[in-house]
Order: sequence, then C-alpha cells, then structure tokens
Amino acid sequence: MTPETDTRTASPKVSIVIKTLNEGANIAAAIESALDALSGLQGEVIVADSGSDDGTVEIAARYPVTIVRMRNVLDRGCGAGAQLGYQVSRGEFVYLLDGDMTLCRPFLAPALAALEADQRLAGVGGLLRHRNLRTREFRLRAARRPQHLDAGVVDRLDGGGLFRRAAIEDVGYLADRNLHSFEELE
Repeated sequence: MTPETDTRTASPKVSIVIKTLNEGANIAAAIESALDALSGLQGEVIVADSGSDDGTVEIAARYPVTIVRMRNVLDRGCGAGAQLGYQVSRGEFVYLLDGDMTLCRPFLAPALAALEADQRLAGVGGLLRHRNLRTREFRLRAARRPQHLDAGVVDRLDGGGLFRRAAIEDVGYLADRNLHSFEELE
C-alpha cells in the first residue's frame, strides 16, 4: 500500500472509500460525487486501487484524496480493494463506493442521523439505480430488483453503504479478500 496523495482532516466523521480497478472512464465522477457528498462534513476520500493501468490513479491524483495502491496485483479482488481502503480510513463511519458509481449528495446526512439515532444499526444503504445498461448483464441486474434492495431491514448492503466503524471492528474486517463476488454480503 502506497499513499500517493494525503489530504486527511484531523478527525474525519466519514471516510468514503472508493475501490477501483481500471475505472479511468468513471473515477472523476465517483470522486466528485464523494467530495460533494462530504460538503459541510468532516470527511476524507480514499481511492483504493487494485493495480489499474488505464490512468485511474493519475486522474484520481488531480483531486484532494488519499490514494492507496496494492503492491502486488496478484492480491487484488473485490473484497481486497474494500479492505485496503478501510485499513487506511479513520472515520467513525465508512462509506464503500465502487469506482463506477456515484454517491448522491443528500444521502449522507439522513444516513448518519439514522446510525447516530439507533446504535443497533451496523450500516445504512441507499437506493441503487443502474444507469449503465449497455450490456446484457447490467440490464438483467437492473430488472432483477431483489428484495434486499427495497427499503427496510436487509441482510446486506449491495454496491455501497455507510457502515459504523465499531460494527466493522466487531467483525474484524470490512471485506474478505478471498471473496470474488458479493463482497458486500459479508
């Protein structure tokens, strides 16, 4: 892990971890949405890169974010990227964002309020909207709308979510590097 840019605040309330692998086409939008969502909050944005070779890191370096990279690309995987970012994060709450996603600015305030109001909650997720419908797989994902994506109590936060650091520490890790899909199911 190599920090390339470090603009951390003294004690962030929220850490937004953006996990990436060859997200050069999407990373600017992801970072800009994260920085916008943190407006008015003490927070940090961490780009956890799993060995991109398409300019992702160079684009990310243009922003006031912390960049960490895997030393060995053989270690990469969905769960490994999330864990890498979590390990350098310092926020009381951690939001996990994929490099091809954007975070809606209005999400963080009510999510933080819900977590602060109910200590039993480990995390809060938002509504996931699929905008990339170019491939058959993405169209199928959008059409499936599984029950755990509906509002209410769920057993996992797919594709992102705001987690209480204490809950992650209680488990011992954010994501298991050996999971090759459904890493958020942990």
